[in-house]
Amino acid sequence: MKLRSLFLSLIIPFLLNYGGAETIKEVSINFVTGETLQGIVTDIRPSGIKFRSTIAPSTELEIPLSKVSSINIQGEEKAAKDLPVSQLTFKNGTVLMGELVSVSGSSLEFKDRDIGVIEAPLDSIVSLAPGSMAQNYTLKDDQHLVTTKGGDLLYGKMESKRGNRVVVESDFQRSEVPCSKISGIYFPLGEMKEDEGKAEAKVKTMMTISLIGRGIVYGEALHLSGGKLRMKTVFTPSLAVPLDKVLSVGIETGGSRIGFRTILAWGGFADRKDEHKKTVDILKKHMTGWKIEENFTRTFDDTFKRQLFQSRTLLITEMEQYDYNAGGVFAKALQPHIKTFLQRGGNVVVLCLNDTTRQFHKDAGIIDVAKGNGYYGKSVPFVGKGLQIYRRAGASFMTTDATEFYRKAPGIEAWAEQGGGAPIVARRVGSGWVIVLGMDYYAWNDATEKILVESVKAR
Repeated sequence: MKLRSLFLSLIIPFLLNYGGAETIKEVSINFVTGETLQGIVTDIRPSGIKFRSTIAPSTELEIPLSKVSSINIQGEEKAAKDLPVSQLTFKNGTVLMGELVSVSGSSLEFKDRDIGVIEAPLDSIVSLAPGSMAQNYTLKDDQHLVTTKGGDLLYGKMESKRGNRVVVESDFQRSEVPCSKISGIYFPLGEMKEDEGKAEAKVKTMMTISLIGRGIVYGEALHLSGGKLRMKTVFTPSLAVPLDKVLSVGIETGGSRIGFRTILAWGGFADRKDEHKKTVDILKKHMTGWKIEENFTRTFDDTFKRQLFQSRTLLITEMEQYDYNAGGVFAKALQPHIKTFLQRGGNVVVLCLNDTTRQFHKDAGIIDVAKGNGYYGKSVPFVGKGLQIYRRAGASFMTTDATEFYRKAPGIEAWAEQGGGAPIVARRVGSGWVIVLGMDYYAWNDATEKILVESVKAR
């Protein structure tokens, strides 16, 4: 026994360190099934991950990326606690933390505090904002907003100039600002382009690298080489990130998912102190590690559009206080963007759609679904894809007070159904899902909590 113990004490550390510089030690791999394994990663390629677990170090596992949700490389305690000088946000959800270096022609240089200086095309950027929070500014399609460290707000068309300066020209003035004096730049977003959405939807696996400086980078073709994680991004075909700058790696298969772990909970017509709050509290309870943005606007403004660009799921809480006039205007403004949001892999989850709000969702291009037969307070079985999506909730669930029921239709499938009435229906658009839950979450149970969480994450 002593010889066996001595052998194991010598051979296990050797096996766990096998692979030399091309390893990531002491990581945990989180699987899509909810399982977690500790060990070392010996290789990462677009085809998969090679891994040796601490419980079976002599066996090298080859794990397809489709089976993995994330890899934790360093503990959250390693993340930076201080706020950065500036936050650079991209249309694909990438966020870098650091400071502006220069603006030149059609690109800018930005020094991220983890990955150094990068050059990014201006048309790929949403905003350069001071601190960690973009402000609420509404811009015309050809208009920029430049804010200065002295407190000036300059609206107009922005152009770069020699000497590391920018010119902002409006109808009545022309302002020239050194880049060193700029605190923020807000770019016109225009409409989310359908062609862009189709191109992104072709990406089979989207990767995210979370940095210790609080940045997050989206890209594809991740691999381990030279002791660094390398990935193709919107601003460089080969980003190289040292392992000591990486907190974790996220993996999303089956299409591009905007804002890997961001939810936009919109309650423009909700009771924000009741159903909306209860719904968001459920998400906060179960979805640790996800960012939940709340928005209560009734006007489709630039802030809402920016948040939509950067979210994986748009959650529309029960519209108890719906106003036909304001809602109609909002729906028509949202409609050009929602198809591309779904095409690119975003989800839209709607709570308690009823006869009052049906027209809103139809006009917004989200879903047109009719009311079905059914009554609350009874057990309803999951069916079709719902059996897979809601497997953690069991084979059926007990409906709560005021649950709405809907009818299946061409292109609209039931995920839970009984007697021709479906409290959960869904439709596929591109790489994304529209999911309608008949519950308002004024009341809930363990199963309906799980249904909400799994709907937000559905793929």
